Amino acid sequence: MNETASIEWLTIAYHDFRSAQILYEANHYTDSIGNDLQQAIENC
Repeated sequence: MNETASIEWLTIAYHDFRSAQILYEANHYTDSIGNDLQQAIENC
């Protein structure tokens, strides 16, 4: 995998992580938090 593709995947992973973090802090859509975290881990 080249550097550009790696950066793109890490960016997506970061977005998934931030999405989970924002939902957790707002105590909103708690059923989606686990999915966002799983996606973040898989993308790394």
